[in-house]
Amino acid sequence: MSEDTALEVGDTVCLNSGGDLMTVISVDEDSATCKWLVRGAVKSHTFPVKALKKSDGTPPTVPFVIER
Repeated sequence: MSEDTALEVGDTVCLNSGGDLMTVISVDEDSATCKWLVRGAVKSHTFPVKALKKSDGTPPTVPFVIER
């Protein structure tokens, strides 16, 4: 990640491949620990910084079709 896009504690991120929005709770040169909610349960994991991208905080939209 370049200097201007470096992650900071409190940033909202998601995986480059998509998924839930997460909050960075700690970060070092190569990894960031994030927390997020899944059905009311707090999850936490440490990811490589290169696997994350900053988000504007807007939840991802998932297209779906309601069948009748």
